[in-house]
Amino acid sequence: MNSKKLTLIIILFIAVSFMLSGCFLPNQEENSGVQGTSSKYYTGKVGVEAEFSNLPKTVWYSEGGSASENVFDFTVKVHNRGTSLSRGATFISGYGPSFLQVSGQDLQRQTGGDCVVDITSFGNFNELHTWNGLLSCAFMNGSSFEYTRDEGFWTTNINNIGSLLGQLGIWDAPTWVDNLDLSLGGENNNILGFGFNFDNLTGLDLNLLYHGAGLSIAMAESINFETYFGKEYLLPADNSYFPGGGMEYIDYHVDMKYWPPGGEEYKLPLMLTNCYGYATYTAPMVCIDPMPESQQRKTCTPGTIRLTSQGAPVAVTKIEQEGDKRRVRFTIHVKNIGDGTVIDWGHIARCSPYYTGPLMQNHENVVQGFLVNLENQRLECSPSNGIIRLDEDTGEGIITCTYNVQYQNLQTAYQTPLVIEFWYGYQETETDSILFKKI
Repeated sequence: MNSKKLTLIIILFIAVSFMLSGCFLPNQEENSGVQGTSSKYYTGKVGVEAEFSNLPKTVWYSEGGSASENVFDFTVKVHNRGTSLSRGATFISGYGPSFLQVSGQDLQRQTGGDCVVDITSFGNFNELHTWNGLLSCAFMNGSSFEYTRDEGFWTTNINNIGSLLGQLGIWDAPTWVDNLDLSLGGENNNILGFGFNFDNLTGLDLNLLYHGAGLSIAMAESINFETYFGKEYLLPADNSYFPGGGMEYIDYHVDMKYWPPGGEEYKLPLMLTNCYGYATYTAPMVCIDPMPESQQRKTCTPGTIRLTSQGAPVAVTKIEQEGDKRRVRFTIHVKNIGDGTVIDWGHIARCSPYYTGPLMQNHENVVQGFLVNLENQRLECSPSNGIIRLDEDTGEGIITCTYNVQYQNLQTAYQTPLVIEFWYGYQETETDSILFKKI
């Protein structure tokens, strides 16, 4: 792992510290489930939108012209219109590599190995800042840090990263980053596990790991889109700290290398593929009634909550509640409401048209990783492996979670937020055409 990637991981924490809000306020919006003045942002089904910008309709090819003549440029606009920090990349495909050469896409270059990443464990609610993951690759390119090795197994433990970066002259990190620890371990050239520990950090709001921040950090550690000819971006969410969301224009330069003999004009398509990691967050108020048989007047009655969107392409659409004075079971319905395809974010590199292996059916319609918290409990949920498989036809999936009622002696019901966040990869495509004419 090089110092550039390590720096990116830490910069992500700084970025989200200016963008995320975790307040629970009383004026819940009916459709989003999010409370407070920021609830107005949690609407719609769009995450990161990508589109061709100033793509020429007609391009002229000059036979015998210089290399500077037979060229054209265009840009791709990416705009995060949703409520999750997002890391992703755009890819251009559909052209003949003997005809066009797109900058940064040397299609004769070997793209690399097959990588899979999974989040394997989280801490409990009070230890959300401690988590571990799994990364298995065919090969990885080196490390700039010292490591120990024993019969093929190796480990790297980097302590006080902020101080280390300062000593190396890479980055003058804030003091709260000084105690950030990173551990790596593996066998031969394969990374088998990684973990972060923020136990010693001071002044860091652990809620910053929500809203896609934790996912973006894991992706920065494990996935390199550029290996598969992607142009990467990191975009802040549309929220009260960054109204409108992050936007970026990605430049592409194209050289026309060759003109097929005999033809005067050709109309050729270009496909834009946009792949990114995203998170859906909601916190609807639910009603907990420790004495359901009591006839006392109560402020609320447990029931079904119906939601529509949370400013993300995958949404919580319904929460059903049932139980007694000891336990409450929540059935949470999740659905792909966007126009693209949900992809297991651990396999999101397969979004690339130039990936060494195919994007298979078992990689699609997979939401990998979720957290459901109520009060100070991280709820026990099913599927226990944290993987939600969406129905291929309806795009729907289900999480079931159990809450152990804490205040069983209360004679009245009360409201409290049910905090839900889950993570996934998302893919969308757009196609446009260019008319090529020979002079």
